[in-house]
Amino acid sequence: MPHAEVYALRAAGTAARGATAYVTLEPCNHYGRTPPCSQALVDAGVARVVIGCGDPNPLVAAAGIATLQAAGIQVALVGGAEQQQCYDTNQEFMERMKQQAAASSS
Repeated sequence: MPHAEVYALRAAGTAARGATAYVTLEPCNHYGRTPPCSQALVDAGVARVVIGCGDPNPLVAAAGIATLQAAGIQVALVGGAEQQQCYDTNQEFMERMKQQAAASSS
């Protein structure tokens, strides 16, 4: 199934152009089961993306942020308690990705 960004962009339609998107996790930047969310945000014409926490998946790992910035989209990363809340929301995924990254670098 598509990620949350795709559903939000579909619901927003043309109102996404020039808007700010808020995401708990850095948008994916690779083709897997779905196309990259970073490119969907670019294609929708979003002006700014506020990201709760980076994605430890080695296929993403700051590449989603780089894609957004290369397209001229302003990116803001939250910190502190808000960042921790976003991490906690995705804790199972975050821990699994960290383990996979550590295993692949060994």
